[in-house]
Amino acid sequence: MRTATVERLDLSKPPPGYTVEYYDGWWWADSGEDGNETAYGEEGEAIAAAWAHHEARHDPPGMNLLGGFFCSPRTNPKFEEARAAAWRVYWDALNVADILDGENGPAETWPERCAWPRPLAWTREQRVEVRRWAADPAAELPEVLRAG
Repeated sequence: MRTATVERLDLSKPPPGYTVEYYDGWWWADSGEDGNETAYGEEGEAIAAAWAHHEARHDPPGMNLLGGFFCSPRTNPKFEEARAAAWRVYWDALNVADILDGENGPAETWPERCAWPRPLAWTREQRVEVRRWAADPAAELPEVLRAG
């Protein structure tokens, strides 16, 4: 089975298209010339602020929320909530993939070494079950991992 390529983002680095630099404080900017108006004392604070800006304006990789006229920020007041929920799913799925693929993770007992982006298609309950199994690899392999 071939899995689609979905970018694996890293919260410790600026979002795609963003820069974080030091000039009398930490500043972030995106390619559209938006940026913070006051300096941050720590680089991590500037990176976190850049991510907050990015997540409010972009869908997570592998997800497209702008399916048409009725699903846009202007026409659907719930759009911002949907985008925020999509980012929560993305980060949760990425965390599960990191657990499975980790250097000392349980993936060695799982036939598919590279989990990403499979967890994006799993339900929250399936991701929770995989986390439980990862904490105790002697336990029975979750069904979602057997289905591979």
